[in-house]
Amino acid sequence: MSKTHRADGFYQSKPWFKARAIVLKRDGYVCRFCGADVRAKGASRVDHIKKRTQYPELALELTNLQILCANCHQSVKARDENNPDRGCNCDGIPTDPNNPWNTM
Repeated sequence: MSKTHRADGFYQSKPWFKARAIVLKRDGYVCRFCGADVRAKGASRVDHIKKRTQYPELALELTNLQILCANCHQSVKARDENNPDRGCNCDGIPTDPNNPWNTM
């Protein structure tokens, strides 16, 4: 994420904290990808499904937000940065060897 993107103050705004809290409660503090409990301090990431930089009108749209654990969030970021290990095979198994599903 670019420094400018983080420095714009969005992630410190009251509307963001409110949306984030709603999504965490809505989804029961569980990672959407691996099912990990993310109640511990620093464990949760509320992620934009469609990137905020490309779809600013969806920045606070609850249907565009998902809970991820730190590991799954890193996998999503890697995918977004055109990591060759992104995605899943035909059986739905993540191709990223570091994905939590592949390290169990």
